Amino acid sequence: DFQDGWVRSIPNRSYANVPPVPTGGKRGSFIGSILEETQPLASFNMGFDSIKAAMGVQYVFVLVLIGAWCVLLSAAASAVATDWVGSFPAMSRMEIVRVMLVVAAIISAAVVASEIGHLLWSRMYFKSRIFWITLEGTFQDAELRIGNSFTGNAQSRSQLTRVEDATLRVWVADIESVSFGKDGKRFIMAMAPVDEIAKSTADRLKHFAFEQSSIVAPTSSRDLSKLQAIASMNDAYQSGGMAAIENNLRERLALARNGMGESVEKQLPPNAGIVKFFDDAKGYGFISCDDGIERFFNTNSFQVDKAVKRGDRVTFEHRDSERGPKALRVEKMA
Repeated sequence: DFQDGWVRSIPNRSYANVPPVPTGGKRGSFIGSILEETQPLASFNMGFDSIKAAMGVQYVFVLVLIGAWCVLLSAAASAVATDWVGSFPAMSRMEIVRVMLVVAAIISAAVVASEIGHLLWSRMYFKSRIFWITLEGTFQDAELRIGNSFTGNAQSRSQLTRVEDATLRVWVADIESVSFGKDGKRFIMAMAPVDEIAKSTADRLKHFAFEQSSIVAPTSSRDLSKLQAIASMNDAYQSGGMAAIENNLRERLALARNGMGESVEKQLPPNAGIVKFFDDAKGYGFISCDDGIERFFNTNSFQVDKAVKRGDRVTFEHRDSERGPKALRVEKMA
């Protein structure tokens, strides 16, 4: 999901990536977190068509005034030094010291103004998006057995870690930052929450977890497929013994090789919905479908028209995959 949102195919800046690995024996707690930021992009362009257009911007006008003040102070220091240097032979030491102090003070003021102007001219603004995801809860080791222990001959048994309760937190925000010079630190100036992206990310994570085949209760599609396969092998054994099971496995393998068997991604018929969110700069968004499911799409999903925006009615073909529901061949309705 993060890779689909990479800016110009540049990976995010990863500040923390702690997997929620269970520790502490057969029962305990776990916690994991991810903190990533998209690559900051410059958000302020200092290019202008003319001097008049540049001076119309208050920020540029102030910088020009600081530069002019620096030049004026430098000229004043030169004028004072030139005017008084010829009078030094007739002046006392104290008077000469006073003149030199005045010139030094004016030069110092000019240097300070120059440094301030240089610092402000080198100021750069950036925009980026930060993701913070945390998952914590408790776990207990368990043993899962699938199949009839009394009359069945095909069974499955595995050791797994059962999540008893968990809390998922997803926080997404757009941030504006500023730095002074290419080697300067960035300072955060403003932050704004992106609730739509946060909710969509949380929904897709929950959907991904629900579809995993590592839970005790067989509720995911992959679990149900395994149950069907075990039941089929049981029926085959009851009717013909081990030879029937071998024939059953050969038939399933033949179907898989011919592309007729079950796959991880199942193609579904076309559907329609409304664009809930679309980031034109990053090229991805989400569709609120008529069937109540929110699906992800990106610029590679467009069939004809790429000019979609929030609220547009679109048609598409959807596909359920391991990463969650997706929309393909997206086309805006007339």
